[in-house]
Amino acid sequence: MWRVTASGLAAVATAALLLAAPARQTENVVLITTDGLRWQEVFSGAEEALLVKDAGVSDPDALRKEFWRDSAAARREALLPFLWTVLAKQGQLFGNAAQGRVARVTNGHNFSYPGYNELLSGRADPRIDSNDKKPNPNVTVLEWLNGREPYRGRVAAFCSWDVFPWILNRERSGIVVNAGFEPMTFAGDRDRLAVLNQVLTDTTPAADGVRHDSLTYAATLEYVRAARPRVVYISYGETDDWAHAGRYDHYLHSAQRFDRFTRQLWDAMQGIDQYRGKTTFVITTDHGRGSGLTGWKSHGEKIPESENIWIGVLGPDTPALGESTPATAVTQSQVAPTVAAALGENFAQAVPGVAAPIAGAVRPAAGSPEVRLDRARLLELLGRTPPAPPPLAPKRVETVDLGDVVREKVTYAVEADERVPAFVFIPKGTGPFPAVLCHHQHGGEFHVGKDGPAGLGSTPDQHYALELARRGYVTIAPDALAFGERQDPTGKLKKGEYERFEALHRITEGKSLQGKYVWDARRALDYLETRTEVDRARIGMIGHSLGGQETLFTTAADTRIQAAVSSCGFASLRVLERDHILHNFALFVPGLAEAGDYGAVLALIAPRPFLVAARSQDPIFPLDGIEETVATGRAAFAAAGASDRLDTFYEPGPHQFSPAMREAAYAWLDRWLKAPKRERAATSRARPAPPGGRRSGPSRPRTR
Repeated sequence: MWRVTASGLAAVATAALLLAAPARQTENVVLITTDGLRWQEVFSGAEEALLVKDAGVSDPDALRKEFWRDSAAARREALLPFLWTVLAKQGQLFGNAAQGRVARVTNGHNFSYPGYNELLSGRADPRIDSNDKKPNPNVTVLEWLNGREPYRGRVAAFCSWDVFPWILNRERSGIVVNAGFEPMTFAGDRDRLAVLNQVLTDTTPAADGVRHDSLTYAATLEYVRAARPRVVYISYGETDDWAHAGRYDHYLHSAQRFDRFTRQLWDAMQGIDQYRGKTTFVITTDHGRGSGLTGWKSHGEKIPESENIWIGVLGPDTPALGESTPATAVTQSQVAPTVAAALGENFAQAVPGVAAPIAGAVRPAAGSPEVRLDRARLLELLGRTPPAPPPLAPKRVETVDLGDVVREKVTYAVEADERVPAFVFIPKGTGPFPAVLCHHQHGGEFHVGKDGPAGLGSTPDQHYALELARRGYVTIAPDALAFGERQDPTGKLKKGEYERFEALHRITEGKSLQGKYVWDARRALDYLETRTEVDRARIGMIGHSLGGQETLFTTAADTRIQAAVSSCGFASLRVLERDHILHNFALFVPGLAEAGDYGAVLALIAPRPFLVAARSQDPIFPLDGIEETVATGRAAFAAAGASDRLDTFYEPGPHQFSPAMREAAYAWLDRWLKAPKRERAATSRARPAPPGGRRSGPSRPRTR
């Protein structure tokens, strides 16, 4: 499945919006989350299989009468009427995985603190691996906005869970935060606050550290009426609490209350001059959940499907596209920059490593320049692509037992009428295994292509797909366009002539050869994810020369790649122009120099591990251009708190993937894809709160 900030269609839509952007109307933003509400209920309503006593339902007939309808559209409207009668008609809703429109978390943990950090700070952070009450080292979009003059002192957060003072780093950020069972001492009517505080004191909590959502909503409404904040964050928790308790009836009712609270707040703010027609709502969740009679209650890194979430945007600057959004795949890390973008602010530009806003979710301000390369902008520069990937329809052509590994030749669809051949290597033993996409070099070896990494052609230094398979990786080595079995099907154009033809005709169509290579590489990732032998959480990429170039671009574009190595794959465009270097036609992406050069592409990879291997006498990619590019990348990795995740391996010699370079490359992939999780995260192992069951006393433990 596609897991990036925007598809080619999204880039086209964003460009269209730039051409005709009206004056910005949003002056206020409200961010709302409800903990652990599944995308399944959001897009399909109540699940019939869970409307039973075994799912904790006290009165299945009554619950079925309340929420069951014959169609998914009717069910979801019965459960979440505001989302479907207002937001979906006047705004945009992302994450219907059943239609291939995926929204997902990227932190890999799929529980609360890592999720809230990601959606609030705009990036996953491997240091955030538990729900412990530790100050967040990252600047959230709320803190960043509070430091800017239009919003200083006018940012507030009201949260059911008592960990939020640490998630939002209240002491450092200086924003108003009221969470858990803290007294409500903020601005508001004194008598009403006294009543709320008394209720708070007298109410038995339903879960450890979590107050009832009704109190969080009442606190928010009181503060909005009294203080008129510009930026408000509301975090509800009962959907997750009741799911962990195994009470599907209470879970649905909590979801319905969240929807009602959202409608009531929207209506109340539309009745206040400051907010009427000037307020954008961004609504989402921190993680998904499992499925089935038992699985729906849980989430976490051992439940991969709990990475799937949903995101809604509603406001005067959001085109009313409903589910028909230009972005078919979005990530949790895009929530924070989208919140800022709604106000005309560029959080991604100000804080390196932050994801781009969701493409097309808010109209850009009139005349706003593209001043920094972000993922959405990169995809726009790469050019037009198909609106959606077709079914892979994979076929196995041959299988060869090599003794220690099995080599398969497969084909799969990359576009509607185009299939790609590839070699896949499977280690023998017990999986699932980490996997690596191995992109072949150029070298003028148009007849070789995938045969090089597969050990069937070229020189021994190019056999990295076979070598990595023998180290315990599933590897895939496809042919790039113009190489191997993908040369001119008419036979008219030979070798570099066909490469040049494919590059030039794409320019006339608003495309690029580099964009085609990235599209095809991401389809190889899609294929890897279909293999049961592959651990989807441990996918890497490696390549030499052209393969190193494609590793840079593909890793920047697709966050499924968790670690990568580029050998002799790039230098700065400035140096390439200075030295009149023409290596391959995909190297030159229209508009890239103006948008930030290769260093800006490398910066998009932070904080995921990336090794740059190079040789000092390389005539294709001079070392000073490499170092210039790496310097830009280092700034982004340092800002992301991940300086150790961008490294270099330099040695004397010409353009080659030497044995020493390959050993360094393989060790790098081993470190990040094969090491125990605690080493990959460079911190202690994730420690969710205890799952399930009851403790003595009235409260439930919770794995947020």
